[in-house]
Amino acid sequence: MTAESQIDKKNEVPKVVEYRLLFLGSHHKASLFDKLCSAVDRFERHPQYKDIWYLETVVDDVPCMIELNDPGMAHTGAREMSIRKADAAILCYSCLSVGSFHELSSIADDFKAGKKNGKSKATQSRPKPIKLICNEDEVVEDDLDGDQCSSEGYESGEDMSKLRRRRRSMEKIVEAHDNERITDEQGEDMAKLFGPDCEFISISVSKFTTVGARTLIEDLIRSVNYLNPNKLKPLQKGRRSKSKDPKRRESMSNHNSVTSSSSSSDGFSTTTIVEPYDAPSVPNLPSNPPSPTKVKDKFKKRAHAVSSVCTIS
Repeated sequence: MTAESQIDKKNEVPKVVEYRLLFLGSHHKASLFDKLCSAVDRFERHPQYKDIWYLETVVDDVPCMIELNDPGMAHTGAREMSIRKADAAILCYSCLSVGSFHELSSIADDFKAGKKNGKSKATQSRPKPIKLICNEDEVVEDDLDGDQCSSEGYESGEDMSKLRRRRRSMEKIVEAHDNERITDEQGEDMAKLFGPDCEFISISVSKFTTVGARTLIEDLIRSVNYLNPNKLKPLQKGRRSKSKDPKRRESMSNHNSVTSSSSSSDGFSTTTIVEPYDAPSVPNLPSNPPSPTKVKDKFKKRAHAVSSVCTIS
C-alpha cells in the first residue's frame, strides 16, 4: 500500500454513521420487530449470528446503519457486553404478562454504572436513550418458563410464525384484566429504574403503523446524537475536508470553464479556453447618498458643458 493510498484511506469520508441498538424483552416483542424492519429502507440478518440484524435508514440527511442486537434475557457475558456497548435500547414487555414485566425489572441494575476491578465505570459509561414499551395487545401467549429466555433469532418467516401470538381464552383475558394487568403507573416506575434517559411508552403493537415505527427509530437516533455529540463528528469533519480539498476545487474549476472553437478562412481551427466568469464586486455605496434634486442639477450642468463644447461655429 502506497503512502498516498494510506493518506486517502485516513482522510476517507465515512459514508454512514453506525449505531448499536439493544433489543430486549420476552417473546412478546416479535411483532414489534416486524414493525421496525418494515419502517427502514433495508434490513438483513448477520450471516453468522442469528441474534444480530442490520437496519439501514436515513435520519436528517444522514445515512445510518443500525446494528440491532437481541442477546436474550439470560444473564450472560454477551448480554452484559451488549448493554455496555449499546448506543440505545428498546425494552418491551406485555401488560398482560407479569413474567415479562419482572424479567425486565430484574436487569435494571445492569444498565447502571458499577465498579469493575475496584474502579468506577461511571467515566467509561455513557448515557443512552431507552424506550420502555408496554404492549397493550390482549392477544398474547402464556408466559415463558424460566428456561426459555434466549434471544429470538428472527431467522425466517417460517420460524417467525412459530412466535406468533396465540389468542387466550376469554376466561384468561378477563382474569388477566382483573389480576395480572400491569398498569401504566407500574411501567413508569420501572422506567425510573433504568435512569433519567428512559422513556415509558404504552402502545398497541398490532395497531402500530409503519410511520409510528419509523418515528420511534428516528427519535432514538436523534437522542443518541444529542447525548453523544461525537457520534457525528467524523462525518462532519470528513464533509468539511472534502469541500476544502484543492483537487476537488480544481476539478470543479475545470468543470466550470468553457471551451470554444472556431475555424478561420485558411482552414485552421483555433480553440479558446474561456475562464469562469467572476462577477465584479459591487462598490461600496456612500453612507449619505445625495438627494435626487442635486443629482438632477449636476446632470444638467454636465449636459450644458458638453453642448457648449460641441457647438459648430
